[in-house]
Amino acid sequence: MADYIDKNILSQAYIHVEPKGLDSEQDLLVFKEHIQKFVETRTAFYLHPDMSIKVEFEEGSLKARITVFGAINILLQAVSSYPDLRQGVALIYGDSKRLAEYIVSEVQFSTKAKHEDVIRLEARTGIIGSLHKILSQLESIKRSAELGVPVTEITPKIEQVHEEIEELIRNINVNDASLIKNGIHDLSKKIPLTPKEPKDKVNLQQDIALYRDRRRKLVGLFEKAK
Repeated sequence: MADYIDKNILSQAYIHVEPKGLDSEQDLLVFKEHIQKFVETRTAFYLHPDMSIKVEFEEGSLKARITVFGAINILLQAVSSYPDLRQGVALIYGDSKRLAEYIVSEVQFSTKAKHEDVIRLEARTGIIGSLHKILSQLESIKRSAELGVPVTEITPKIEQVHEEIEELIRNINVNDASLIKNGIHDLSKKIPLTPKEPKDKVNLQQDIALYRDRRRKLVGLFEKAK
């Protein structure tokens, strides 16, 4: 069995269907072997050959959970030519999402499960999806502050992304956490200390003070971690 300790979920497919093309134990065995090989080759192509794969089946109405585990820093090395973490993660996220969707599609096709035979299909992007969302939120907060969005609309978003970052860090291995903290810290510092004044509204001083306090705590979270 593969070692999943200190590895993150990078891509996952969940399929629950009523199979039409698996009429015998031999059919089921051939199907499982095919899916295992399919996942291995597609994972090596879309993510990296050094990923760990876990394929779980429950029979009856067929349930399959296929999970790809690995270290984020291995994937980031492949996109190291990009100038910032956000661009590299966006590429990895796209590949992770594509991989999960292809696995779902292949299982559905191989079991000949039409729409009426599908109970549940999910393509998940794991830690990569969470990281991609956080980086997109930080960029959106930065743009909002630069473009004059009312500060009362920006501050709650800073609070929300702060909570999501803490949750992310709790759920990834130490080596990946260190790398990610440094990248997110750099993005957090780019959020303006003072947001641009809206065209048709005045940012009250107490609202600006709250914004600055939440920004300071966000940036400070990573300064402590360095």
